[in-house]
Amino acid sequence: MRLRVISWMIGVLAIVAGASVVGAQQAELILLDGAAAGGGVAAQDVTPDGQVVVGTSDGRVFRWTEAGGVEFVGTGDWLYTFKAAVSDDGSTIASTFIDTGNNVVSAARWTQAGGWTFLGCLPGVPPTPDNPPQCSTGYDISGDGSTVVGLAWHGDTYRAEAFRWTATEGMVGLGQPTGASSRASAISSDGSVIGGFFEHETWGMRRPVRWVNGGAPDLFIDPYTMGEVSAVSTDGTLLAGEALLLDSGGFPIPPWTVTKAFLWSEVPGFQYVLPIEDFDPFMTEQNAGGNGVSDGGIVVGWSGSMGPWGAVYPAIYCPGSERMRDLSVVLTEAGVTIPPDVLLLSATAITPDGTTVVGQALNGTTFNYVPFVARFFAGPCPMFADGFESGDTAAWSATVP
Repeated sequence: MRLRVISWMIGVLAIVAGASVVGAQQAELILLDGAAAGGGVAAQDVTPDGQVVVGTSDGRVFRWTEAGGVEFVGTGDWLYTFKAAVSDDGSTIASTFIDTGNNVVSAARWTQAGGWTFLGCLPGVPPTPDNPPQCSTGYDISGDGSTVVGLAWHGDTYRAEAFRWTATEGMVGLGQPTGASSRASAISSDGSVIGGFFEHETWGMRRPVRWVNGGAPDLFIDPYTMGEVSAVSTDGTLLAGEALLLDSGGFPIPPWTVTKAFLWSEVPGFQYVLPIEDFDPFMTEQNAGGNGVSDGGIVVGWSGSMGPWGAVYPAIYCPGSERMRDLSVVLTEAGVTIPPDVLLLSATAITPDGTTVVGQALNGTTFNYVPFVARFFAGPCPMFADGFESGDTAAWSATVP
């Protein structure tokens, strides 16, 4: 494993196994060079204390700690092994692999003692007729590691259904729209709230959905809004993702016509989290998405345009602001010197206290994608401390439509 040093940190040369570190007094950036690869690379989840990071690297699941560096805990296929999530203590991981016992693609759960256990298909539901057949895909895991969520395939219809798996109940379907698909993408640490998408039965587009305490699918914004939930706070009171408000006829509600990031709570409800800017030089309206949310309402994700002329930036939103900001700029302002050949692309998760952000970067010299860990010693939103406590609406009110 090669060690690479980027710069001086507070006057002392810092070296971390399997990673390169840059930093200053207010923040540090750690590049996980040991997990770099040509594609399918990102840090995707982090423990609440910021000490254990997991992700995927060209079909391999990695687990990183500052003491041990990058450790690969499973090798799969980049087509199926593209997502990993970790329990709060870092001991349990959820992902997806081809089960070598029956050659079926299956959601899987890893523990230090037992290795990988395959979760299989929904009971009585056939896998897809592909080669290899597909049963299920794992997306997230609860804080105690006991619950895994994701999607399970109905092979007879080629439709997917959101699932919840526990050791006691096995895999349980959470419902799917008639003639369409659903997915469970995120679960709160306490396991009480699951978020994802529930496609429209007629129009086919994804809609944000949640399941509360094992209940029925709840289209909590309205039945028409396009988008999906990608992140849930520790106790499930905050949801984030991407969305576009539509009317009952399926037309966008002005002023926006493409999806933006969003933040939602029971009070004050739905809030757009706007991109870094609305239009690029080609006058293309900008998209944004929320991939992670802190318990204080800090949202991290991406901002930009997915079109042929666009660029995508890692983005962070501080409660009370109107727009996301470029995470690279925020880090630079915090004293971090980002190497000139490194471009941060997307932020994928944030710790509940908002001090650690993980994501994906690109090394412009090697053309490899590199996972990153960004640590803010006082948080990325010092003007708002940790944002706001659940139920405090004052920090949001200016930006709720």
